[in-house]
Amino acid sequence: MSLNSSNTALLVVDVHRGLFSGPSTIHNERGLLDNIVGLIDEAHKAGVQIFYILNFNRALSGLGMPAVKLHPRITLRDGDVLLYKEQISAFKNTGLHEELRKRNIYKIVVTGLITQGAIKTTCLDGKQLGYEVVLVADGHSNNNQNAEEVINQWNENLRNENIIVLKRKEVHFI
Repeated sequence: MSLNSSNTALLVVDVHRGLFSGPSTIHNERGLLDNIVGLIDEAHKAGVQIFYILNFNRALSGLGMPAVKLHPRITLRDGDVLLYKEQISAFKNTGLHEELRKRNIYKIVVTGLITQGAIKTTCLDGKQLGYEVVLVADGHSNNNQNAEEVINQWNENLRNENIIVLKRKEVHFI
């Protein structure tokens, strides 16, 4: 699917250091990061607006500020927007909706962590707010012991909610 850069934003949700460290590792960490970094690079080349939304809560803040910074494979560039959230959805009390509207963006591509938490909720809230939502099927993950089943189940559940679910290789910014 080709997405027009003038009305589309890439939302990179909760891809911070704190979720990639500790006893519960992220399923398919390397493949996930490769897909996310590829999306970011392609979005930058096409001039697509990128929003990074990071969770800042007591659990993560207790790990120190490095835990709530972007993963080291991701670098903010001029024009990128960084927002912090305290709730699950990227839309709750972050100003994201207002920032998207201000830029006349009505399509969002969602990638990041955690499948059954922030990714699910951000997709559903985005749809409810009237956005055309594209979920990158292999661009989200979790640390559940049945991670692949969780990913597949939520890809299907969200598809049933009229959210477009595409593999990374099917998402193209123009």
